[in-house]
Amino acid sequence: AVTDRYGWTIGSFDPKIYKRDVASNSDFRKFDDGLKMTIDVDADVLQRIENRLQQAEEAGICNYGLHRQKSALMT
Repeated sequence: AVTDRYGWTIGSFDPKIYKRDVASNSDFRKFDDGLKMTIDVDADVLQRIENRLQQAEEAGICNYGLHRQKSALMT
């Protein structure tokens, strides 16, 4: 959005504060000895994450799984 790109505020909405708040309130859980989280990334970032996870799995550092979805509910 334009507000993100230029850092503009609209009324009391400040995109910098919004981004910080969303990041600090992102949904994640660690249970069953694993981290579960929902993130919103573009296709390029997703590919980079998947490549890194695959390398880590091949090195015996972790096991991973990914689930892709078109939308998520932010509460």
